[in-house]
Amino acid sequence: MWLTAPHSDAQRSDVLRDLHVEELSVGADGVVWMLTQSDDTAVSQRLRRLRPRGPVTPLDTSLEVRKLAGGPDGVLWVINGAGEVWSLRRDLRQARHSPPGVAFAEEISVGADGTVWIISADVRFGGRVVKRLARAPNEWFALPAPASATKIAGAPDGMSWTVNSRGEVWRLHPEGGGNLAECQVNTGCHECHFALSSTIVSDVSVGPDGTVWAIGSVPGEAGAKVMWLADPWNREYKIARMEITPHRVCGGARSLATAAG
Repeated sequence: MWLTAPHSDAQRSDVLRDLHVEELSVGADGVVWMLTQSDDTAVSQRLRRLRPRGPVTPLDTSLEVRKLAGGPDGVLWVINGAGEVWSLRRDLRQARHSPPGVAFAEEISVGADGTVWIISADVRFGGRVVKRLARAPNEWFALPAPASATKIAGAPDGMSWTVNSRGEVWRLHPEGGGNLAECQVNTGCHECHFALSSTIVSDVSVGPDGTVWAIGSVPGEAGAKVMWLADPWNREYKIARMEITPHRVCGGARSLATAAG
């Protein structure tokens, strides 16, 4: 696990030095949620929580967690092995937010504003249909076509940032395409397209301050790199140097990002 910030050198986390992290999420409240590899086959030993200035704590839950996303209120949202969406409160009470036994979601994210986003199991244009939780407990709104994605990150302004099947980064309005002011001027604009033709992105995250982080390939660089969107107007990304090949990045408070590799 590594910590980095724009214009700063990355540093390895001493607290998490002995853990191999498979999945990672950082809530707007600063809580780090992790799925870690372990010789113990018990699922409850793989889910861990790190509070600010606190120890790493294993969590005892019956949920077979596959994907996870920390909310700003301390609630953990997860996708289990069956593809169901569940929430796990601070007191470890659980609630299901999708039909029982149905493979409903592939990826999940919670924005700093509390909006819950998923990449659903429904196929569209080489990717999947994007949905958000419109009303608890289980009323989901599917963004209309052409919205399609493979990765998603909720933003503090209620928008989401996504990666499509071509490795391109797109920003999506919570009601779908055509709802931004610039859409009314030019319906064929690419104002929500934030990728360069030479960069293939595999993961995206947005911190509570709005900083956009990504993992992607960069011409002239070996392996995948953690990047941040330094200049949104010119679609300029800058690389955060670290001694790992990252597979997951999560934007946190104070422009910090946590990366697992």
